[in-house]
Amino acid sequence: ADYVRLKAGLTLSHWVEPGGGETWDQGYDVTAYFLDYCNGIQGDFLWQMNARLANGVWSESVFFDLLGKSVQDLWTDDKNAFKF
Repeated sequence: ADYVRLKAGLTLSHWVEPGGGETWDQGYDVTAYFLDYCNGIQGDFLWQMNARLANGVWSESVFFDLLGKSVQDLWTDDKNAFKF
């Protein structure tokens, strides 16, 4: 839901800045920004991830399966994009 809020421009004042957070799943705001990063790599990532979750089974391997990198590597790449 917070990804939709992000894309609609309805972020809240207490949200971290893009690139913030310690882990990709730290909170709704951090995860929304991270999923946006992943969807920027492959435009249908979230659609494909949703389709895979339709069976009710969750695994972090979905990131590697769809984007070719582990979730941790993607998180590192996302964080590095905000370093000055």
